[in-house]
Amino acid sequence: MGWRSLPGQVTEVHVDAAPSGEPLELWRHALGLGGVNSLPLPERVVEGVHSLGPRLIRIFIQEFFQVYGGSGRFDWSRLDPYMDALAATGAKIAAAITIKPRALYPEVDQARWRPRDVEEWQHVIRELVRRYSVRRHLVTHWEIGNEPDIGEHGGCPYLITDPEDYGEYYAMTVRPILEVFPGARVGGPALASVRHELLAGLVKFCRRTGTRLDFVSWHLYSNSPTQHADSVRLARRAVDMFPGPRPETMVTEWSCGLGGEVSVEEQACDPRRAAIVAAAVGMRCRTAWACSASTAGSGRSISSTRCSRGWGMRGSPPIRRRACACWPAAARAESG
Repeated sequence: MGWRSLPGQVTEVHVDAAPSGEPLELWRHALGLGGVNSLPLPERVVEGVHSLGPRLIRIFIQEFFQVYGGSGRFDWSRLDPYMDALAATGAKIAAAITIKPRALYPEVDQARWRPRDVEEWQHVIRELVRRYSVRRHLVTHWEIGNEPDIGEHGGCPYLITDPEDYGEYYAMTVRPILEVFPGARVGGPALASVRHELLAGLVKFCRRTGTRLDFVSWHLYSNSPTQHADSVRLARRAVDMFPGPRPETMVTEWSCGLGGEVSVEEQACDPRRAAIVAAAVGMRCRTAWACSASTAGSGRSISSTRCSRGWGMRGSPPIRRRACACWPAAARAESG
């Protein structure tokens, strides 16, 4: 039945447009650079990211940068140009620490989280922070580890499933960060699943020991906005037990589901729906896209798999991908 055949009647609709709950701060929607290799961002990607104007880019400081060779010897020849390219975007950096220098971890074992020498490990962290947070003023957020609940399946070399173990690893790593740069924002555990006990366990550990915790973080790849909202509720429930100012919630990787082929047209609005639903339950977070600026497929990459090319927003080849659909809307809302 078309609208012309409807009976001639008037219905009054009242809309209460008064603000309720917390504001939707779209500037918190950030970008993430996937940990594919040590190559700096191509110039066209730097220009594209600069035009989007994100305030924060999340990266992985992986072992392929080989920054520490032992006996106090550092090599910044790979990480410096990588950071220079990120600096050219105009954004600040949230860096996930996911290194395992051979001098401190002689065995390849994802379950081994304690370094051979804790003091030497803390020296490495101090120099890392001194170089990129103090001298360069680039890294503002330091995230301790990445997906420790699934270990190498998440692309990083730590498998830490016991909350007390992760708490100890977290504490011994944030201590030198804050010694060198007290203004840093520190947090974790960057979980693959927000439901893992590490999240609540970290909050309890920091509350009990007085260890600083500025944010909690997790990841979610799902086509369901409801699942994104549920993850927010779970995280908020965990941080509600924290004394004093509540840690910020950060979804440092999120997108639509990873299974099957992705239709850009059909999935483009999913991030917007997920963000809006998450805001509706009172989320105040920063969000990041995994592999949003990957060089995979450029002919210079270690990895050229379909998944590493297909997740990104501005990867190579230059295909307009699903995240691009929500950035113009976010930019307009922020400027308006």
